This record gives sequence, C-alpha cells and structure tokens, in this order.
Amino acid sequence: MRINSSPTRRVRAGVLAAAATALLMTSACSGTSDDEDTNGTTESAAPSDAPTTLAIAVSRQPQGFDTTNLANGTDALVWSAIYDRLIVPGDDGLPVPAAAESWEYSEDGLTLTLHLRDGMTFSNGDPVVAADYKATLDLLTTTAGPLSGEVSAVSSVEAPDDSTIVINFSQPDASFLDSLSKAIGAIANDDTIANEDAPTNPVGSGAYTLDADATVAGSQYVLNKREDYWNADAYPFETVTVKVIADSTALENALKSGEINVGDIISGTIDESTGITATEIPGAGLQNLKILDREGTIVPALADVRVRQAINYAINREAIVEGVSQGRGEAVAQIAFPDTNVYVEELNDTYPYDLEKAKELMAEAGYADGFAVTMPSIIYSQTLDPVVGQALSDIGITVTWDSIPAQNTGQAIISAQYPMAIWPDGYAGPARLFGNQYTEDAFQNPFHTTDDELTALLDELSTTVDPEAQIPLAKEVNTWVVENAWDAPIVNSSRLIGVHEGYTYSGTTTNSFPSVTLYGVAE
Repeated sequence: MRINSSPTRRVRAGVLAAAATALLMTSACSGTSDDEDTNGTTESAAPSDAPTTLAIAVSRQPQGFDTTNLANGTDALVWSAIYDRLIVPGDDGLPVPAAAESWEYSEDGLTLTLHLRDGMTFSNGDPVVAADYKATLDLLTTTAGPLSGEVSAVSSVEAPDDSTIVINFSQPDASFLDSLSKAIGAIANDDTIANEDAPTNPVGSGAYTLDADATVAGSQYVLNKREDYWNADAYPFETVTVKVIADSTALENALKSGEINVGDIISGTIDESTGITATEIPGAGLQNLKILDREGTIVPALADVRVRQAINYAINREAIVEGVSQGRGEAVAQIAFPDTNVYVEELNDTYPYDLEKAKELMAEAGYADGFAVTMPSIIYSQTLDPVVGQALSDIGITVTWDSIPAQNTGQAIISAQYPMAIWPDGYAGPARLFGNQYTEDAFQNPFHTTDDELTALLDELSTTVDPEAQIPLAKEVNTWVVENAWDAPIVNSSRLIGVHEGYTYSGTTTNSFPSVTLYGVAE
C-alpha cells in the first residue's frame, strides 16, 4: 500500500488536560498561517512587524539529546527542533510526509520502505542520506533505553541507496508509523551519533541548532534558526528559548509577566488587558476510573458486568465537569478522545447518571449491600478522589484510599494490588491507545484480563499497518469496551493556553506532540 505524499493536510491536534498537565510535563503541528502547511512544507508569510523570537517553558529538564534517549514528552520542544523526523502527524492524527516524502508497506505488513526528500543537510554541512537513518535505527534496536519497546518488532534495516530506507519487521506493528512521527523518527548523523558529547551537542538536520554558549543545562535551552534548512521559510522565529520552570504557579506568572510568550493558565483566569489571549484547547486529557480487577481476583464483584455497569451509572459526569473541572472539558464514557476519528459520540449516552438504575444492577448481581475496595490516591487523582468515592458510596461501595508517593505512581497500577484506580491518559494513535490499556500484558491491565472477542479485535488492530484501516477496527474495540464496562471514563478535560499579542498557538486534539511548530506569529 502506498501512502500519499501530496501536500500535507491541516492538523487538528490536542494536548493533555489541566488535570493531567503534570503527567504530560513529567513524561508529554504547527503554528501556521492560513496559507502555511502544518508540517511547514510550504512557505509562510509573516507580517513585517512580527516577533522573531519565542520564549516558552517546560516543567522539567530534558534528559539529553542523543537519539537513544529522546523522550516523547516536553523534551521534544527542544529536540524536535534539532532533528528532522521522517513523518509528522497530519489531519486526524494520520501521518504525513516530513523528511520522508513517501512510504509504502509490503502486502504482509512486514516491510516498510521510505523515500527521503532531496536537499536535506545536517547542521555540520553533511548531506542527509539513508545510511544515517539506518545507523540511527540500528543503534536504537541494539541499545537498551526508553525507546526500546517502540522498535521491538524491527528485525533489520537496509539503505540500498542514498534516498531509500527499508525496515523489516518480525511481525506487523500498527503503531510504528505513529512512532516514526515521534522520537524514533529522528534522524542522527552517522558520523557523530556515537560521539561522547552527543547528549549535549547534537548534530541534526532540523530547523534549529542548540546554542551551547547560551544554553544553561537545567535552566534554559536556546535554539538558533538554520537559514540553510530545507524548509526554513516555515519557521518564523530566529531564536527559540525553552525555559525550565518546575512550579506551575511560577510558570503562569512567567506568562503574565512576559518572560514567556505562550504558556498554560493553570489558575483558569487571565486578565486580557495585559495583552494575553486565553484559548481553550479541547480533548486535552482523559481522567478514567480504571476497573482493573475485571475477573474478580481481589474483589469478586467486579467480575460481574452488572456491577461494572452500575459503577458507570453512579458517576455524575456532567456535574464533575462543571464542579471539579470548572466547566472545562467533556463528560465521556469512552477512552477515545473527542475530535478524533475513532470517537463514537453516541457511546457517551450509554451510561447517563442514574442512581436508581445503578442500585438495581447491584441488587441483580447480588450486591445490594455493596462491598469494600481499596484504591490508590495518586498525584493525578486527588481532585477526583472525593467525588468518585462519594459516587461509589452511593451504591454501597466503600472505598479506603491508600496515599501513594509521586515516585510510586506507576507502581500502584502495575502492582495488581488495587482493583480500581483513577488514572490520566493523553492522546495516542488508536493501536497504541487501546493496546496500552486492554491487551493481556498491557501496563494498564495488571491482572492480565482477556476476553476472546476483544482479543481478536485487538490482534487485528495491532497488525493493521494502514492508519486509515485502523479506524473502523478501533471503533469496534471502543464500542466493546464501553458496552462491557471494562472502565468508567469520567471527563476529557480542556487545557487553557495564554498567548501574548503577536503570537499564535495551534495545538488541538489529534496532534499533541510538543514541537516548536505549534507556535507561530499572528497575521
């Protein structure tokens, strides 16, 4: 199958919710004008008085810039400016060309061939050739690191000529194109990839270089634009400064004072007389009551679908949106994100708030008097713990909360110690989104619960390499999970972004990947 390499499509993208913003910042396209392409593959026309510098902030220090240790969170605001990626997300999250002009899979999905565009050079002047990406991917597949899981299906890489990359797989990997639009798609220079200073002095083919003299590790990272970049006209800023501001209140104050030009408004309020415009970005992050013990290993009641459905009916999602989320967000009964191509609007009507219905289901299942559960109280759930606890109490489920230190948050989920947990999630492509939650060995399936029908759907989704063909399969998985109440999703929150006069921010739901291309100049 061949992927169209025609002009790129305008992105609608998303970022994590206010309630989950901390997760994005500890883990986490285009600021474009109307006649500019989302990948920057056409020229932009900035007004003559437009700003030429950009200052933004992240809450944690990047972990390094060698390609084996790149992180897909806010670290990418720096490294994605330094390195070209082979592809980037386009409309509805589907991949579109970047450094690779086109690509095609073999019929069995076991071979992916990519074709590099001409005219790309590294910041040291070397031309970008297929052997560079072969070296990059070879190193990723042979080095234990944070990206190892994303290349586990790669069996070999070939570079038959300077513009052709051939990747062979041991089994089809439906998430691989999505991964190529992130860290594993970054292209390093074969001659410098193993240098000792690669983590601090990276050589990439991206639109910017890291200014070593102006950069202070752990404090700020300064990027200077390359005028010789193959698509320089798409990048309006001559200098980009990424500041590290760990405290969310301090970050918002930096926005209000003008220290940064674009940033999150954590408080939910802003004085627009300061020249800052607030924009609500929907589909920012999911808050989900995970029903982990679906086979009743710890709590036998949870093996009964009627009990799981009762839990869903007992949650007043609309009230939570208005109260806890201050009206910013959407009440949801599904894990698929609003404004994405696998979101099924009518699924949100499956479990309207109905306390009597919930109690009836509990009685039918033999639990009219309820039962007791212990749940973890984690850093990302504390605002929801009281209201969720009350909702469960209303149908006889008594919750004991275990306070979990921030550093043990993930362990609380994978330990199989807790039958339920409130957990935040960010947007991901359909194969990764559903695979990470419901496959037998998924991180969010600590009891390894399976169902033959669901497993068959997930297996087909995980081996369908055509992103568009994944859409109907993902909708089937989504529908099955909701109808069988494997979880009780609550709210998909919004993110409030403040933008100073002269700047724009174009992040939305389906392209949440942090990149300087999210930021632009006002027309």
